[in-house]
Amino acid sequence: MFAIIETNGATQIVIHVPHEGADRTLPALARMLEQNATFIRAGYQEMAIVKPAMSIVLGSTHKLQHSDEELAIAESSVVLGDDFVNATPAAFVSNAAARKKADAEQQRLRTELSFTKDELTRLRAQLAELTAPEQQL
Repeated sequence: MFAIIETNGATQIVIHVPHEGADRTLPALARMLEQNATFIRAGYQEMAIVKPAMSIVLGSTHKLQHSDEELAIAESSVVLGDDFVNATPAAFVSNAAARKKADAEQQRLRTELSFTKDELTRLRAQLAELTAPEQQL
C-alpha cells in the first residue's frame, strides 16, 4: 500500500506539528520519512529518486528563501495518540499476536455467555416451578 502525494509542482511540503504531542509526532514523522518515503522527481523524459532535506522550524509562518514573503501555516490541534505505534515489522507481528489473543478472548467470552444464558434459562424454569401454585390432587 502506498500513500502518494502529488505536489503539483510544489518544491516544499510544510507540515504543522502541534506543540502538544510534538515529542511523539516529530520522531515518528522523521522515522516514517527516513524509512518509508521515496522522493521522486519526474519530468517529461526523466524519472529520478532524490534525497530530500528536512528541517524543523519553530513558529507558525514559513518564509521562502530569497523572498520577503511569509506564508501562514494552518494550525491543527490533532496529535498522535498514546496508542500510536510506528509501522515496523515488529509492530505488525505484535499486531498479529494481539489480534490472535483478542480473537481467543472473544471466543472465550462467547462460550461463557452461552453457558450463562443456558444457566439463566434453567434457573428461570426452576423458579417458575417453585413459585407455581401446587396442583390439587
